[in-house]
Amino acid sequence: MQITKKPLLRIEAFQEKRGIRLEGRGPAAPLARPILERMNRIFADEKPIISSP
Repeated sequence: MQITKKPLLRIEAFQEKRGIRLEGRGPAAPLARPILERMNRIFADEKPIISSP
């Protein structure tokens, strides 16, 4: 799923069995990589919300 699309950077989210993974594409992706990797580590530790009526 595409999160954002700018001329130099596109961020996409992918669902994996461990959670959500963000990935950057485009010329500015190497600059965004450290931030996205940190966010991916945070998402990996998140637990899903259990909702009940």
